[in-house]
Amino acid sequence: MKKAGDPIIKPRQDNLPPTEKKGNEAKDIRGTKRDKWEVFFHILSYTATIGLIAAAIGYTVYLFVKQ
Repeated sequence: MKKAGDPIIKPRQDNLPPTEKKGNEAKDIRGTKRDKWEVFFHILSYTATIGLIAAAIGYTVYLFVKQ
């Protein structure tokens, strides 16, 4: 019987992430470190996306002002 505070989906216990003991804390080492080029290209793509959106907005404003 389910109670009010029970989680809807119970977490699986056999699929725990790999941990690495350092002193007292257990650190999650599952894909936390990113390559510097991966970070660079993420920032580049986000900047390009924002630039394209800004250019589209600016061009539509220019077209409306030109009339």
